[in-house]
Amino acid sequence: MITDARAPQRTATRRPSARAPRAATATPTADPPGEVRSTPRIVSAFRGVDGKLHHSRCGRPIELVGVRGGIELDFRCIGCWEHVTLTQAALARVPVGRE
Repeated sequence: MITDARAPQRTATRRPSARAPRAATATPTADPPGEVRSTPRIVSAFRGVDGKLHHSRCGRPIELVGVRGGIELDFRCIGCWEHVTLTQAALARVPVGRE
């Protein structure tokens, strides 16, 4: 007589949950009225008194390397060679002088 050495397979049964079902809630997509969302400060670069963009970490000028996706400007610091990315919209908000 040939017997199967494997144990019989058990099927998983789902037990009913003791918790009550939750009601679906809608998440608001817009800001509540009267609340103003602030834009983040730009801390990676600043505009010097000479009008050029400078790297905040070392204070050296940064040069434009290229544009990505038509909205992001890639810069490279001429002192420490760190890569800095700014959007075209953020370029107008770059602070003047080092803080």
